[in-house]
Amino acid sequence: MKLKIVSLVIAALILPTALSAAGENMIKVKEMKIERVDGRVNMLLVAERATETHEVRSAGRYTVYFRNTVFVGGGDRFEVAAGGVRSISIVQVKPDVVAVEIDLEDGYEVLSKGYDEKRGGFLFFTKKLPASAAKEPKSPLELEAEQELDEFLRRLRSGGARYLSRINRVVIDPGHGGFDSGAVGPTGLKEKDVVLDIARRVKRILLSETNIMAFLTRRDDYYIPLSARTVISNKYRADLFVSIHANASKNRSARGFEVYYCSDKASSKEAEALAKRENISYGENGVAESREGSVNIEKILFDAGRKKLWNDSRDFSERFFSYSGVNLGIPKKGVHSANFFVLRKARMPSILIEVAYISNPVEEDLLRQPQFREKVAREIVKVIRSADFR
Repeated sequence: MKLKIVSLVIAALILPTALSAAGENMIKVKEMKIERVDGRVNMLLVAERATETHEVRSAGRYTVYFRNTVFVGGGDRFEVAAGGVRSISIVQVKPDVVAVEIDLEDGYEVLSKGYDEKRGGFLFFTKKLPASAAKEPKSPLELEAEQELDEFLRRLRSGGARYLSRINRVVIDPGHGGFDSGAVGPTGLKEKDVVLDIARRVKRILLSETNIMAFLTRRDDYYIPLSARTVISNKYRADLFVSIHANASKNRSARGFEVYYCSDKASSKEAEALAKRENISYGENGVAESREGSVNIEKILFDAGRKKLWNDSRDFSERFFSYSGVNLGIPKKGVHSANFFVLRKARMPSILIEVAYISNPVEEDLLRQPQFREKVAREIVKVIRSADFR
């Protein structure tokens, strides 16, 4: 059998500045080679040696992150349009993490063979799913959510929830996770750990004291791309999306909590810088993708309702700022707007909260205390249960 082999090579152009910043121990990712064989695609990511990887699978997309790596190739995105692969992107999402994102046709998945010493790279290939698998099985996350919902409804029927609200479902998003620690305080406290604990407390209070069903985008210390976080909130048909973060600044005296909502233009240079930092942290550039010559119906429909959603998000941000923070004992720094990727594609009112400055020694100490985290969680719940977007 004669194989038709076409290799698309991202040229290995050495970037001196990136390499000098990366250090001698960084693993160089040089190029991606593509081979089309019998209706599938074989992919070889050329790298100097093996390293720790982390996979994220979602509908129509496969993403894998490589620890302790630096990309030294000359390109970062190219079209494939074969073997179930639409396109491949290679992104330096953090100074020491390279991500490969594979955009898939329906009915295909990507399998990994790990690092191949002989070929000098990580091997991946596409596989067409059988017709019986056309309908994607429910993920463990969905199954767990269904179980939680059943238990929640049972408790409602028995009179367990005590506070009625016009909001039925809320998705709480603890920022960062996994290899992405977020901001780190002067003594080493990590943002990802703080916000996960606060999010768990918010969920616990909502489930035990209100009639509001709460879901988390992540339940433990693992990484979820921004695009997957909004997919989760949209899939759960949430009435509200709240992303929880801890702020940081080179100025160690900076203090206080802030509330953000999404808009095309940032309300200040500081807000713009924060959105850029959060977006880049996840490997997102804040620019919506579209294919040349195509009509993006999803974007048209989203733009039609975006104004109302963002107006509701602004109103809720102002309500949150007005009604919360009294019991926290830290400055209230206002309501701001910027183009946050994690908020932009949510199909419900959404806000991002910076609960305090983890870079400030005093506020880092507060964020370490369970009592303060509980106060923050209750402030968040207090405003959520009073929301009304009708």
